[in-house]
Amino acid sequence: MAVRSGNPGQLNDIDALRFELVRAEKLRREGKLRDSEKICRHLLAKHPTYLGALQTFGLVSLEKKNFPQAVTCFLTASAEAPEDPSNFLNLAVAWIGLERYATARLMLEKALELNPLVSEVHHLLGDVETRDRDYQRARECYAEAVRLDAGNFIALFKLADTQVTLGAFDEAKAALKKLHKKRPEWTAVTSLYTQLPDQLIDVDLQGLLDKSKKQPSETAQEFETNKKFVEANILNKSGKYSEAWEVLTQANSETSASLKGEVKRSREGRERQFALAKAAIENGVRESRANGTVTPLFIFGASRSGKTTLENLLSSHADIHPGFENSNVEQSTRRAAQVSGIYTIENLWGLPPKLWPEFAKDFKQRIAKQAKGCAVITNTSPGLIGSAAQIAVSVPEAKFVFVDRDERDLALRIFMKKYKRGNFYAYDMDEIRDYIAWYRGFFDLLMEKLGDRAIRVSYEDMVADYEATYNQMLGLCNLESASSSLPESIGNDVGCAAPYSDWF
Repeated sequence: MAVRSGNPGQLNDIDALRFELVRAEKLRREGKLRDSEKICRHLLAKHPTYLGALQTFGLVSLEKKNFPQAVTCFLTASAEAPEDPSNFLNLAVAWIGLERYATARLMLEKALELNPLVSEVHHLLGDVETRDRDYQRARECYAEAVRLDAGNFIALFKLADTQVTLGAFDEAKAALKKLHKKRPEWTAVTSLYTQLPDQLIDVDLQGLLDKSKKQPSETAQEFETNKKFVEANILNKSGKYSEAWEVLTQANSETSASLKGEVKRSREGRERQFALAKAAIENGVRESRANGTVTPLFIFGASRSGKTTLENLLSSHADIHPGFENSNVEQSTRRAAQVSGIYTIENLWGLPPKLWPEFAKDFKQRIAKQAKGCAVITNTSPGLIGSAAQIAVSVPEAKFVFVDRDERDLALRIFMKKYKRGNFYAYDMDEIRDYIAWYRGFFDLLMEKLGDRAIRVSYEDMVADYEATYNQMLGLCNLESASSSLPESIGNDVGCAAPYSDWF
């Protein structure tokens, strides 16, 4: 080795450094993070660019959730070893911890350039795309992660979850079968099974649920509550409505008890959004403007109202690109705020009106790229209703459809779902009714002003005659009919609340 041609003092120093680094890494793996950090700091005080110490200290920082420190470590490490993809992977983990997802994506793409065969990189990129609600891209990432590592069962579960979201139920079933064999103790696997169409479910759901066990990432209370939501859905599918309602009310009561503060803040936020929408739309909304640009079609409706059903129906048309719950509005809002030199804002309803033109410019560029040559791109994000007025004013090309549904059916489906995040109103029936009334109030406000840029669709009418709804939507978007491409069925969940009428 070249080192051995140096003097004995230098050799001893190098061996000592290596010994200390090995000890620091061993302590980190044993969970003794404070001791490991102490050694790393000592090493870096002597040699600020010591790559091994930077990497170990960065991993310690990640485990301690000190994400700013982790960023500093891995940024320096990536400068010292720009050919090592692990530095960019760990940088991405740190940026995700700081909720800087766009930056994390750049780091993951760099890691893929250096080595496209690392399952974890594709897995994390799938998480970033899921955060941005680009479910199609997320599915591709998770599929590649599983292809590269068949034992990556978390990525396999996320792949199944994304497939369910996209309505690819046959593919989801195949993934769940593998998970069923390998991880029968995961409550989430049984939960996903309950979301498949009844004709695709060929396992004993209750038997599978009985095998579930608490996971390290959840508390005992979270496990029991999550299990009750799944059990309620199983009982509902079995026609045991009285038992289902009893379990369901327990699960929701346990969840709502811890969310009172969030519910109050959420309600206050909705009131503010409505007031800002009224102010925005009072100035008038320009008529639809067809100028050869992509038409963004916003499909609004409360959670579980049938937006995805409508989007799946429309995506059968060759000139309509399904955008799902894409985050273009939030990203363009953030960009408009940043380039204007003010603090970061992600909700368009909170962006000063003078910045709406900057938002619109960036938004149109984004959808033109994502529409992939189609004339129309959809967006089904329910939370964007609060920014609908601002979108209507700033983007004349935008069209809107409001999907409504029988209140009891809608309330029940919300009440039966355990949401991954947000939707704090969903665990108390009175709060659910207030939320539905608020959402419908937005419908009324916007329909009055939008004229031929908007239509209202009832879920019940859509499933009764989906070809008529389809053609109505094409008329809104100025597209020619192509009914030969329609699916054979779109499902029917009308009247789901009828068995529970005595308890409502």
